[in-house]
Order: sequence, then structure tokens, then C-alpha cells
Amino acid sequence: MAQSLEVTFHGATLLIVEHQNQPYIPMKPFVSGMGLAWQSQLAKLAGNARRWGITEIVIPTSSGPQGMACLP
Repeated sequence: MAQSLEVTFHGATLLIVEHQNQPYIPMKPFVSGMGLAWQSQLAKLAGNARRWGITEIVIPTSSGPQGMACLP
């Protein structure tokens, strides 16, 4: 399970996780924070996962471990 770190960026708090010694950002909270629809954005990312480097990472959350789509 990945460890997470909260980072402030332009007044917003982003969650960063380390995976294979690289920083990744869970995309659902990021996309939702921009006011975009998660399902349509996930479809775009998953449609070309190799290009974007999308990776499913298990992250500890307040409701227990959850798999999240993350980008490097």
C-alpha cells in the first residue's frame, strides 16, 4: 500500500503518493476539485493509459484502503 502526503498547490491541497520511488497523484480528487465529471475524465485517461502512465495504486483513506487511478 502506498504512503500518501498532502501538498499545498495554489491554495488547494493535493494528495501525492509514492509508487516505485516516483510521485503520483490520485486523479479522482484532482478532477473533482476542478469541477469536472470524473467518469468522463477517467474514460479519456483509460482510453490511452500507456500515454498518460495511468496506474492503479491502493491508497489508505479514512474509510480504509482504496484503489485509485493515479498519474505520475
